[in-house]
Amino acid sequence: MQYRVLRTVVDGEQSPAGDIPANTYHLVHYPQDNLIAWTDARFEVCPLDIQEQLEIAHCPGIGPILRKLESTSDDISVEALADLCGAGAYDVYRYFHDHRDHDPRSPADRSKELGHLSKDLAVRVATELLNWRVTPQSREIGEAHYMISEGLDVALTVNAICAPRWIAVNSTISRDGIHNLAPYSCSQFIAYKEPVYTFGAQGYNEERGWQDTVQNILDTKNFVVNLATYNWREQMNKTAISAPPWFDEFEYAGLTKGNSSTGWPPFVVESPVHMYCEFLDVTELPAAAPDRKNIEVRGKIVRTDILRSVVRQDGSVDTLKLDPIERLGGPTGYVRVAKGDEFHMVRPRWPDDAEEQKP
Repeated sequence: MQYRVLRTVVDGEQSPAGDIPANTYHLVHYPQDNLIAWTDARFEVCPLDIQEQLEIAHCPGIGPILRKLESTSDDISVEALADLCGAGAYDVYRYFHDHRDHDPRSPADRSKELGHLSKDLAVRVATELLNWRVTPQSREIGEAHYMISEGLDVALTVNAICAPRWIAVNSTISRDGIHNLAPYSCSQFIAYKEPVYTFGAQGYNEERGWQDTVQNILDTKNFVVNLATYNWREQMNKTAISAPPWFDEFEYAGLTKGNSSTGWPPFVVESPVHMYCEFLDVTELPAAAPDRKNIEVRGKIVRTDILRSVVRQDGSVDTLKLDPIERLGGPTGYVRVAKGDEFHMVRPRWPDDAEEQKP
């Protein structure tokens, strides 16, 4: 019988014989039988009560989605699959960007829309879209803590912990004059009095080289950071499409190009903030594989333009009036920073606020 293992969960210690861990379970797809089920280590289908326990413990929410796919027609649209998984079409495209060997399009057609996916392929994509919901491969180190040490599991966990993260949509221009736009949430400003903006980027491969944003910055030595806000959230999401260098994300997302100073990329008119950065340097970071370079890009913020309506009379900025959106953990998680959620605290001063601690 043909089958594909979608996920493997290992609990407990090695069996006495040393061949198979005592509690090994597989989530398996049997295309010929139109069946998705949990099996034991020897690929015997588990009783329904065991399957329900495994779903609750290891992939909450995945069962109904997979069972829905079982009953669907032979193919499903990208939008329908994304909606079924509580994701966006972007997440489906991102899956194929990261798993090019699974992409049904030819290399020459990867800038085109996917249209429909076969059910067999949709099942594979659906399990990956929900990967962030799975309890990470870990071991208990105390009553209330796990130790997580596997590369991908560490990344997924940190992604959820270091949140929410503001979203910088960076505009660049290529040497050929093509405008590019891409969102980054692994980013921050550093150096308080001489602010420097930094962001992390991957997307390198031997065939294509750096992703467009990075290559453009290396070529032109500047870029503009646009703050993602609630009023243009859908357009921001569209700019995340993995497209070839000739593709203009401004036009695709329906965003308005603002005329910057000569030599600078256009800014996003819909954004209330534009930070102009001069390229400083690039630092290469450890990467999971030699063909997946991992870098940090830094630029000095030399100018900031901000909407007048968010500036108070004393000259300070009302951050909540900006109405920013921020990233949470997982492939589709966002949050809106709204009025009423903020609170204030005054920092302690030395030595007045530390009288009790004096010797």
